Formats: sequence, structure tokens, C-alpha cells
Amino acid sequence: MTGQRLRDLFHASCRKRHLSESTERVYWHWILSFLRFHELQHPLSLGSNEVEHFLSHLAVQQSVAPSTQTQALCSIVFLYRSVLHHDIGDFSSFTRAKPSKHLPVVLSRQEVRSLLDNLEGVFRLQASLLYGAGLRLTECMTLRVKDIDFDRNTLFVRQGKGAKDRSAVLPDAIKTSLHQHVLDLSERHKRDVAHGVHVPLPGALARKYPNANRSLAWYWLFPSAEVHRSEQGGERWHQSPATLQRAVSTAIKKSGNLEACGMPHSAP
Repeated sequence: MTGQRLRDLFHASCRKRHLSESTERVYWHWILSFLRFHELQHPLSLGSNEVEHFLSHLAVQQSVAPSTQTQALCSIVFLYRSVLHHDIGDFSSFTRAKPSKHLPVVLSRQEVRSLLDNLEGVFRLQASLLYGAGLRLTECMTLRVKDIDFDRNTLFVRQGKGAKDRSAVLPDAIKTSLHQHVLDLSERHKRDVAHGVHVPLPGALARKYPNANRSLAWYWLFPSAEVHRSEQGGERWHQSPATLQRAVSTAIKKSGNLEACGMPHSAP
């Protein structure tokens, strides 16, 4: 089985189970990490000992958080149970990650202002949405053009925390720049459609509305730079949250807020 074949099987399994795009990204990241840790051996040649070794390595050498280790665990379980349909036995004896004892960082208004001043372009727009509209990082990245209502100063969050939809107030301070961003997106969207590139749709919407994945309304508000190639053709996903996290980390150093360790998942 080639790497591309495994990727196609994985992608098909995710679609069959209606996993979100963000979950699919996380699962594939950890599956690749697991296979690379074992020097790209075929997953069917690996067993419970190799799984325990990898998960223990994350806890001991990488010092990951328990939630991160759980993500890795769920990803590997999905690989073997749902993609390969293979029983690798019991691997429950791995070393568990220890919870962090650090208190979460909360920035003051002045620190937030300083942070935003050191961000440019789309990163400043994204960070402004996080703080001004109270969005979580993934919620921001998975916004679509149709989720922005400029007339009512509202944005809609689909499948947020707890798989619930909700609305949030669109900050007046970024309406102009956000509107210009959407205008710029329309040109990018036209180029994608011309080259046969579409965006993935949640659940069964692709069957119910077969042309929606090529409409501007369903286009990502923050699309990724890369195009994923699959059996369905060119597919553009949303931007990775890690991209904004890296930009914020750089901005923190520039602003002098060295005690801030990263981008929070929600606004303070």
C-alpha cells in the first residue's frame, strides 16, 4: 500500500463518518507523526508495542498536554479501526501525559492593542475577530463567506464548542477591512473555480446542493494557500490554525509581551 493509497483510504473513511475538516487534519497529522516516528514502516507491520512506545514518547520526551496525547491516541485508533480494519490488540500501558500546572495567560487591553499593532494583513484581521467577536481559534479559521452579515453586524459560528451554532457581534472596527477582504476573496474564488478547485462541504450538503462547493458563499473566509488533490479533484481547505499561532508568537516578541506564551483558544 502506497502513501497516497493510505491517504485516499483515510480521506474516504473520514467522509463516510462525516468528520469535520479540522478533525481530519488533526487525525492525519498524528497518523503521519506516528508513522514517521517508526521510520515510515507500513502500519500493518506495527503493533501494540509500537503504539505504546509512540504515546509514551509524547508524554516523556515531548512533554505534551494530556489533551494532545489523547488526540494522538484517537488518531491512531481511527487509523487501525476505521481505515485499516485491523485489531492491534491492547496498548493501554503507555505512560500518561501529566496535566500542566501553569495558569492560563490573560492579556490586558494594552497588551492586546500592542499585539494587534504588530500584526499585519490577514493575521491582524483574524486576531481582531478572535478578540473582538470572542471566537475560538478553530471557529475563526472555519468561517465561510456566508457566515458574515455586514447589514446586521453579525457573524455566525457553525458547529462551535459542543457542536452548537451561535451568532456573535461583528466588531465595527474591522468591518471595512473585512469587507475588502471578502472582495479580494471573490477574485481568488473565481480563479479556483476556473481551475476546477472546490471547497469541502459539511455532512451531506454536497449531495443536496451539488454546486454549492463552487459558490462564493461557501468559500472559506480564510482559505489555505495549498490545494489538496484527491479523487474528487482539487480541494481547498481553510487555513491551518498553526499559521496564525506562529504569526502571533512573532508579534508577541516584537511587542515585548514575552510573558505571553501563545494565542488563547477564546477571547479573554
